[in-house]
Amino acid sequence: MVLAEQGLTVLVIEAGKNITPELALSNPSSVTSHLKRLWRAFVSKSHNIQSNHPSFWKYDPDLFTNEKKNPYSYPENKDFVWIRGRQLGGRSHTWGGVATRWSKHEFAIPERDGFGKWPLSHEELVPYYERVEIALRVRGTRYDLPHFSNPILEPGPNFTPAEEAFKELVNARWPNRHVVLSSGMHQEPVIGGGNPWPARSSLGTTLALALATGRVTVITDRAVRNVEFDVRTKKATGISAVNCITGDTEKYRSRSVVLCASAFESVRILLNSAGSAHPDGPGNESGLLGRCIMDHIAPHRHFSFPFTGTDASIVYPAGGPHSIWIPRWVNLETQDCEFKGGIGIWGGIQRDFRPVNRTGYSAGMLQAICEMMPHPDNRIELDNGKVDAWGIPTLKITCELRENDLRIQNRGSRILDEILAATGSKIREVSFFNPVATAMAARASKSSASPGYYIHEVGGARMGASPQDSVVNSFCQVWGSQNLLVTDGACWPTIGWQSPTLTMMAISARACSHMAEKLK
Repeated sequence: MVLAEQGLTVLVIEAGKNITPELALSNPSSVTSHLKRLWRAFVSKSHNIQSNHPSFWKYDPDLFTNEKKNPYSYPENKDFVWIRGRQLGGRSHTWGGVATRWSKHEFAIPERDGFGKWPLSHEELVPYYERVEIALRVRGTRYDLPHFSNPILEPGPNFTPAEEAFKELVNARWPNRHVVLSSGMHQEPVIGGGNPWPARSSLGTTLALALATGRVTVITDRAVRNVEFDVRTKKATGISAVNCITGDTEKYRSRSVVLCASAFESVRILLNSAGSAHPDGPGNESGLLGRCIMDHIAPHRHFSFPFTGTDASIVYPAGGPHSIWIPRWVNLETQDCEFKGGIGIWGGIQRDFRPVNRTGYSAGMLQAICEMMPHPDNRIELDNGKVDAWGIPTLKITCELRENDLRIQNRGSRILDEILAATGSKIREVSFFNPVATAMAARASKSSASPGYYIHEVGGARMGASPQDSVVNSFCQVWGSQNLLVTDGACWPTIGWQSPTLTMMAISARACSHMAEKLK
């Protein structure tokens, strides 16, 4: 969108298929959807890993990647749950729609070691946050908290009556824990001119706006194998892709290349691009390509909150702006906990989170979103010559919780329990629309859920101040090949605690604005 709006001609290359709005908005509880899920989870085993995640049972199963055609591996007893979507729009079709900014504390915490430094400040990103919020028409309410910049928002929904009562109890018990409304995306189509896509989907917002410029072409069913380079200049000259329908190799030339294929897929392309121009892989002078991957650690509780107000029987929407935050209150100006990093709480009460209701109570769900620390041994690498259905080398993912991660996870679980105890809430088992989904969702309640489960994976092509400590610079340009950009979560040095999507998009907008100016 940013490149096209600045006058450049853009080719978007998508590995997956084109889809219809009907698929993105299809009924997840239909008999057809149930049969597809059961077949793929237990008979064909094409979605053996992803079927362990509640989102597979919440959305149409056609929006999730076939694992037999797109395999990956991990070491024994170190599971990584990689939830993927190969179609135009990718995982934006199954995104919950929460869109919140980072604060200054996520970009610069003095007690972190060298692996936790950003070469980019919160202040530098604010204009791009604003640009993305306007483009996406993010809804919500101003936070008015000292360590947050206030977003540009369209009016959002209010607290539910039960959330209002919960907020009063929490704020009275802990004055530094501010219960605020979240911000995020409409779940229904909102773009004018008859756009039928949900706004959480890129086809409903940014890609639609890009296509409206007339300077963007989209091709689907092309799996990118690697970036092509000029051996003399080391610059990117285009990409090599496999036609997923014919199996033919196709090459596309361009003045610049932007990888934004989701964090691990972008790194996979970089790893597969090692050659005479970049023997160890593009930007890999530091040896950090593929290293320091992260995902959020998120213990959570489904519960019943005591509430008997006049509106207690009403159930409100959940997700996006229809939710609440308790923004981080630990390790802000100084290190004041036994762990590094931050914790924030997300969830809602009297919303459609599907726990079992009880008379005199409103159903609720809270997640303690905990920041995983970057560790060089948490990494992705090519998997010993194994290939996918199109002959492209696949990934081996090694990611486990380290000492600090276990400390912050334990604290997050204790915080949830103390909040529920202080508000008179009772922990309940989750109940979805079918018993299989209920059983699968119960796994997510365990604080020991595998990395990847929260679907916020980042890292692998980290941003830094020099080729010795990173893979890309502060404008997402690969060291040694500055017309090659990596603008998704792969470039993140740390993960913060907030939902990552809005920050990913702001970083991408900043990088592409800079690239467009350079090309001009």
